[in-house]
Order: sequence, then C-alpha cells, then structure tokens
Amino acid sequence: MKALIKKEWLLAIRRLNEILQPIFFLAILITLFPIAVGTDKQLLQKIAAGIIWVAVLLSVLLSSEKLYKNDYEDGSLEQLYLSGHSPMLSVVAKFIVRWIVQILPILVALPFFALLYELPMTITGQIALTLLIGSPSLLLLAMLGSAITLSVTRGGLLLILIILPFYIPTLIFALSAVTAYADGFSNIGQLSILGAILMVMVTVVPFGIVAAIKVSLSES
Repeated sequence: MKALIKKEWLLAIRRLNEILQPIFFLAILITLFPIAVGTDKQLLQKIAAGIIWVAVLLSVLLSSEKLYKNDYEDGSLEQLYLSGHSPMLSVVAKFIVRWIVQILPILVALPFFALLYELPMTITGQIALTLLIGSPSLLLLAMLGSAITLSVTRGGLLLILIILPFYIPTLIFALSAVTAYADGFSNIGQLSILGAILMVMVTVVPFGIVAAIKVSLSES
C-alpha cells in the first residue's frame, strides 16, 4: 500500500500541470464572480456556497478523464493488474493521493475565497464541512467515469454524461445543509444524508472501478 501511494504521489508530482489546471480554473471562477456580480454583500453571501460547490464539481470533472488514461496508455495499469496485487489497493491509493493534491488545496484556500464573498467564519466552516463529506463522493465517481471510458477515444464528453447526474444529489444536499445553517435551522439531516451517500459510494464504487478497468483491459 505504501509503495502504491508513493507511486501515485510521484506520478501526480510529475504531471502537476494536469492537476493545477483544474485548480486554477476553480480559483479563477470563484474569484471572477464577485467582480461580475458587484459589491452587494447579501447577494454575495447568498450565492457563495453554490458558486464554490459548482466550481469544485467542475474542477473534478475537468481532471477526471486523465485519472486512469495515462496509466492505461503507457501500459502501467495493465502491469499492475497482472502483478497479482489486489486491484482494490491501487484504487484506494489513487483516491488518497488525488484527494490530497486536488481537494485539500481547495479546503486550505477556502478562507481566502470566503473573504471575497464576505462570508462569516461559521458559514465558511459549514461549506468546508460539506466539502469534507461530499468531495470524496465526487472524486470516486470521477474515477469510475474515467475507468468506464478508458478504451474510448476522446471520451471526455461521454464521461461527463455518465457521472454528472450522480453528482446532483451530493450537490443538492450540500447546498441545502449550508442554507439551512445560514437560516438558523439544524442541518444534521442534510449532513447525515451526505454521509450516507458517501458510505454508499465507498462501499459500491471501488468495485465498479475495478470491474470497469478489467473490462477495458480485456478489450485492449
């Protein structure tokens, strides 16, 4: 497991431009909205959570096609599956490294984004909490979409069409949780549903990723 995590980490560092591009896109999108909307404090605070969440969703989608594509094209993915090691370990290792390099920087930069929208620290904390619970679901689905479209040439659009509908429940309950908290109501129910979605994803999606990769390798 340590070797796989080290391998994924080194690959992520070597392909840093592929990771930074979606993050820069997210930062630009979040930064431009206050400039476009204006200085209406109440409006900015009202739309902030939605903009941040949609930006995170789009940044994950932008990077999803390359999650397994490079490993598939250079043959390292096939060698890994032929080595006799558990394919599930490689899925877990890629997920851990991708979450660290793609989602963690967003959480670190969140206080800065909150300043642009003049968000109170309590609301910023709720957005961070929903991202902490919901972002793994987005990333796991992106990995599944990448695995399904491995053998498809230029399958980016197909990948988006496959996984985007599954993003909607996470997006809805994450924004509902932030809105409920901002309005002074309890958001335990929404957070619990986000956690339940995450549990389903963690339980089911990795097996789908392994199966999809095996099918793609058998067709190659």
